[in-house]
Amino acid sequence: PTPEPTPQPTPEPTPEPTPEPTPEPTPEPTPYILVHEGGVPARECGEYVKFERVEDEDACARKSREQGWPAFAFQEDWQNWQYSKGDGGVCYGVHLYVTQQYFDEYRLDQSDPTPACGNKQGDTCDKECEWGANRNYNTYVNNPASMG
Repeated sequence: PTPEPTPQPTPEPTPEPTPEPTPEPTPEPTPYILVHEGGVPARECGEYVKFERVEDEDACARKSREQGWPAFAFQEDWQNWQYSKGDGGVCYGVHLYVTQQYFDEYRLDQSDPTPACGNKQGDTCDKECEWGANRNYNTYVNNPASMG
């Protein structure tokens, strides 16, 4: 008689390698934040320069950063009777004193701040450095970390 074959043990399946966890991407710094709706800093706070028309706030922020302006004011033209919504807007570079601390604190506490002055900040500002009412414009500050 032929001997019965010896049963071979079934090999254990090789476990699939556990994929390495994908690290979370480091978030880009917030490039700018809105600091005042319906107004711009008074001229005593710093200089202004008018740029050509831009598509939106992002384009205004880019333009102001490229040219070294720490803040910007933007007006959507749909608020102006001459233009229709979607035509872009008017953009001004604004020279305000914006420290990383000012930016970070305001990003966490969005109460309406005193405008950051041209070369000073807080209680040492020129007494005339305050928000001027202009319902058509909103003022933003660029993140100093994004200025390059």
